Amino acid sequence: MTVYDDGNGPALYVGGLFAQAGGVAVNSVARWDGVAWSALTDDGGTGVSNFVNDLDVFDDGTGTALYAAGFFDTAGGQQANNVARWACGVPGQCDADLTNDGLLNFFDIALFVALFQNQDPIADFNGDGLLNFFDFSSYLTAFNKGCP
Repeated sequence: MTVYDDGNGPALYVGGLFAQAGGVAVNSVARWDGVAWSALTDDGGTGVSNFVNDLDVFDDGTGTALYAAGFFDTAGGQQANNVARWACGVPGQCDADLTNDGLLNFFDIALFVALFQNQDPIADFNGDGLLNFFDFSSYLTAFNKGCP
């Protein structure tokens, strides 16, 4: 468990091996805002594909984010390699806002390209441990999805 402010106020985040929290589909990671449980995404609670061992809050230089570690290969419906990052308002829904200014624009794309060119692990957008075309594709998909 850890407390994280995703832009909507601090909330308790819980990880483990469970499918639901308070009747809501969450798949191993859930958010408690003091009133109700919710999934980290609004896509049916995809959560992670297996269990979460640890949750922590960390600023990797692009802003504070919630990190999950455990035994899973997908998180939020995207490929992951046992580690996932949620940031920017509603976790998992606005990862493309790399500048953390609440806007998706040229500056986010430019930052992604710079991170990719510098071989920064943040540019591993699909979480497979490699920096390649698939990271660009994953980033552009997230960018086109937009922010809530």
